[in-house]
Amino acid sequence: MRVIKHLPILSLQEAVYELLDRGQTTQVYRAVPPQAEKSPYITIGLCTVKPEDTKEDALWNCTLAIDIWSTGAGAGNIIEADSADAAGGSAPDTQIAEQAKKIYEAVDDISYLISKYGDRITVDGYKVLDVEVEQSETFPTSDLGYHATVSVRYQLIDK
Repeated sequence: MRVIKHLPILSLQEAVYELLDRGQTTQVYRAVPPQAEKSPYITIGLCTVKPEDTKEDALWNCTLAIDIWSTGAGAGNIIEADSADAAGGSAPDTQIAEQAKKIYEAVDDISYLISKYGDRITVDGYKVLDVEVEQSETFPTSDLGYHATVSVRYQLIDK
């Protein structure tokens, strides 16, 4: 049994934060801010870490959730599109909220950055062996407007 002194959680979160902060225009926060200056915004969320020992090395399978949030007027208009159409408004296709569109664009940017540059990030104390965008979800929320999560899997090895 190997004694675990450090988990790669903080090092991985910081490295991904730096990649996202430099590589795209949506504001990135280390934690959900009490009052975001601009919507949408990105936070680095849940990180699950599982050690996988080999005879010589400690491998880490890490799953990181990258969250994109929108708030404010128009953020939840996708839900309301059908009722606007029924009331004689525009077709649902033209009712897609600007906030939701920005969420989709942020998901695209994150997926691109992770798949193109995610294996080149510097994770203090670890070497990146593999990275994969596992899935993304987008959905309206009743309290925050619109939300998306991009799940990324990293495989790291101790240096």
